[in-house]
Amino acid sequence: MALNLNYSVNLLTWAKSLAQAEKLMEEGTKLARVGKIEAAVEKYKKAKELDKVAFISCPLVSFV
Repeated sequence: MALNLNYSVNLLTWAKSLAQAEKLMEEGTKLARVGKIEAAVEKYKKAKELDKVAFISCPLVSFV
């Protein structure tokens, strides 16, 4: 991953990934509550991947 010194872009990417992951977790929880376990697991898996992207693109982590 290339080093991007534009903190605004890094912070925006990080925030978007976290927001998408949170939305997927909420959707997964709703699906699980109505018994759609397989669909819920898929939402959780997607959220986990987005969370990894958010961690990698976090401006504070990128420079450590």
